[in-house]
Parts: sequence; structure tokens; C-alpha cells
Amino acid sequence: MRSLRKSPDGQRVYVFGEFIVRLREPTPALSGGVSASNLAAFGPAGTLDREFLMEDPPTQIQGLVVEADGRLLVAGSNSSSARALQRLHPDEGASAKEIQELIGNLSAERFAKREPAMRRLKEIGTRALPALELALKKSPNLETTRRIQ
Repeated sequence: MRSLRKSPDGQRVYVFGEFIVRLREPTPALSGGVSASNLAAFGPAGTLDREFLMEDPPTQIQGLVVEADGRLLVAGSNSSSARALQRLHPDEGASAKEIQELIGNLSAERFAKREPAMRRLKEIGTRALPALELALKKSPNLETTRRIQ
């Protein structure tokens, strides 16, 4: 491990360098419970943030900057020895509270409130999935169900 960086909101710690993460509960993306990684994010309780997976990370990370808005600047090189600088915003800065409020807005009477909520949830992406699945189980109205699906 080369270094640690804390997110501006204090909810994540980013680790970069060469290290191995051993998981108690493996996932399809991290088979066998072991993942060699160059960059990972951990939540407040020290648990691996499984939603934080880069599609094509640099293979050798030289530096990481966490900007005030939560975006990450990652500098390094990839397998073809080309230098790379990537700007990341893996969760679009969404907190669990914001996700819950957006899900609640999906059933708002006013279209002007429902539509922006749906767009924002799409921006957030996979980080919102567990909360959306839970909301579906609670049998929301037909409009909300359609928007969640």
C-alpha cells in the first residue's frame, strides 16, 4: 500500500498501491474472496465499498488526489506503459440519506419532483440498487414500481 486519502465528507477512505483485500463474503466481481487491487474504497466501519470498482484502472497508480467535491484524480500507467490521468466520481457524491429522499420523490404527486429524482438515481447508478430493491419489496404504488424497474 502506498497511501491513504480521506473523502471530504469523511465517509470513505481511499487506498492505493499494491495490496490484497480479503473478503469474508466473496462476490461474483471479487471471486474467491481475494482481490489484488490498485485502488479501493472503505466505508466508515472499515468495510470494503464493493460499489467502488473501476472498469479500467491504471495498473500502477502513482498518485491520488481527492478534490473538495469528492471527485478523484488518479495518476498512473496502464499495461501498455502509457501514462494515464483519470477523473473519477464513483458514486456521484450520493449519501444514503439522499438516495432515500430520491426514492421517496419517485412517488411524489408532482412530475417536476419525480422526474429529477429518477434522473439523479440513474446518475448514482449501482450504489442506489440495494435501496431501490428494498423499496420494491415494500410494494410501492404502480408509478413508483415502474420508475424503479
